[in-house]
Amino acid sequence: MLTPRQRAILRAVVEEYVLAGQPVGSRTVANLYGHVSSATIRNEMMALEAMGYLAQPHTSAGRVPSQLAYRTYVDALLDAPVQSADEITAMREYLTAHAQNVGEVMQATANAISVLFPYAAVVVSPDQTARSELVQEVTLVSVAQGKALMVLVTDGGVYHDTLVKIPEGIGRHELHEISLLMTRLLQGQDIGLVEQLLAPAEHEGAAGEVVNQVTEAIARRMGARDENQVRLEGTLNLLQHPTHHSTDGLRRMLSRMQSGEWRYLMAAKLPEEPQGMLFGHELGLAPDDDVALLCVQVHTPGGRQGAIGIIGPTRMPYASVLAKLRTISTALEEILARDT
Repeated sequence: MLTPRQRAILRAVVEEYVLAGQPVGSRTVANLYGHVSSATIRNEMMALEAMGYLAQPHTSAGRVPSQLAYRTYVDALLDAPVQSADEITAMREYLTAHAQNVGEVMQATANAISVLFPYAAVVVSPDQTARSELVQEVTLVSVAQGKALMVLVTDGGVYHDTLVKIPEGIGRHELHEISLLMTRLLQGQDIGLVEQLLAPAEHEGAAGEVVNQVTEAIARRMGARDENQVRLEGTLNLLQHPTHHSTDGLRRMLSRMQSGEWRYLMAAKLPEEPQGMLFGHELGLAPDDDVALLCVQVHTPGGRQGAIGIIGPTRMPYASVLAKLRTISTALEEILARDT
């Protein structure tokens, strides 16, 4: 547990390092703190270093914040931003002027964030994030030689229908039996577990080929849903930003962000608090990648949850970024409350 003095010192170190980009010494903090000697500050900074909040890159240098320091700063040390009613109204009017439906509003939000910040914008739609979809029934109907229509029904209604290839010798009776088999295996299960539950190794012969085709079709549709659920804009901002030191890490992240697996990870790791952050290693990147996701929640009247945020360097102006994200999220929630 940090003492009030340690909290104040930690906040000063983070804000000074974000501003100047250089290790922060005890004398600098003493000047900011005002009424405590640099020797006392130095002892407190050594204690913060021992607890993992600060690091000393060189023996003669000052301290720099650790990931623990940044997370503590975002979660516990920042003052709640004061929102301007005029800014919220302006943002709401901008978003509604550029969109006709909820999907377009989410895309307009991503575009706005990528323009307002020199970072990448992330918008996780609340459409699919509130609860799991549970499979109710799988039906296969022969429609032509070598083709069947697969209809998968969830507790939320028809999830999708799509054509799948079927091998020769599979007739209506066989399709009915395969439908019963898949329904028995999947009924009541999360749709995200379909690939795991319909493992190819467990099904052989012509019936196994049909099961494999159904599994691949569902996986493709899940991937398309994830692409619509997680919108990314302004990724080139990361490559052009002058404060980045790890270009290779940023390129790996940009490549990673294109995968459906990464989008699923993003949706699954929404912050449990109104605001939160994830570091590179939590996003499946190398531990030393100097990147972070900073996001705030977005809620709908029906209790669904999404998020908006930015991806940038760990050294970023957290207070101003969060203030703007809060303004955007408030405007977005007002639109969603009206349209849902």
